[in-house]
Amino acid sequence: MRTVASILKKVREQKGLTLEQAQQDLKIHPRFLQALEEGTYEIFSSPVHLKGFLKNYAEYLGLNVEQILAFWRREYDEEKGKKRTLEISPLSSPFSITPGIVVGVFTVVLVLAFFLYLAFAYRSFAEAPLLNLDGLATDLKTSSSTLRVSGKADRDAVLSINGQKISLGENGQFAETLSLSPGVNVINFLAVNKLGKERKITRTIIVEEGTSGSGQSETALTKEASSPAAPEIYGSEVILKIGPQASWLDITEGETTLYKGLALSGFEKTFRSRNSIRVRAGNGGSVRAVVNGKDLGPLGEEGQVVYKNFP
Repeated sequence: MRTVASILKKVREQKGLTLEQAQQDLKIHPRFLQALEEGTYEIFSSPVHLKGFLKNYAEYLGLNVEQILAFWRREYDEEKGKKRTLEISPLSSPFSITPGIVVGVFTVVLVLAFFLYLAFAYRSFAEAPLLNLDGLATDLKTSSSTLRVSGKADRDAVLSINGQKISLGENGQFAETLSLSPGVNVINFLAVNKLGKERKITRTIIVEEGTSGSGQSETALTKEASSPAAPEIYGSEVILKIGPQASWLDITEGETTLYKGLALSGFEKTFRSRNSIRVRAGNGGSVRAVVNGKDLGPLGEEGQVVYKNFP
């Protein structure tokens, strides 16, 4: 905002006049002229004295006296004899930052972040879950009765191999040893998320005929081959037949593990022991037991984890 003092000084300088020249022409002491140009009105003895010098100086410089006096009254209170305190308010702006606006913006950001999270989560569930296998080719031929499979699935998905649920690691990794049957083995990997979206990978593994995919346990076969004339007398004989789905098996005799792995449909194995045989099956509905020649049927329901001791 322009002041009377700045107007006087600027006009004098534009006219090329010095304070000494103005003093000689007006017969006013330079200190009073300088006070007018600096706005230091307190050196004048009275408002009348000040107003008189201001009118003369304004006329001398060729200014509009009434306009100068109007500006001066805006700056100076004649009744109180002192300068007014001019409060310069900042321009009001519709975008001024207030606590209410800060809270509002923060709330909007939180709401947007929440909906973005929901959209991301829905998209993750709406799409088929991740399911990758580590280098397992299809139509693979092998002479081994076992196959090690591994890969990665979405951590929140439910993974199953031929109907048998598989536990996932902390980051969704999995690894299982499968027991195969001679001939064609079809392996279905299925991952299902919470919205029922699924991803399926199928691999066909061909086990060449002549492998020991079924039959007696290795211990029993060895004993029979070494002493055919004097067969061992066993307390129990347990034949396990897998189907229609796969099942995870853990077969023990005392502290000895006879078999452990994921057996696919069609797998059959015989276990003989003098002592009790303990069977743990991950899918009781797909494990059929024949004990000492007696068919006991499925060990449980589909998907049921069962524990059995024979006899």
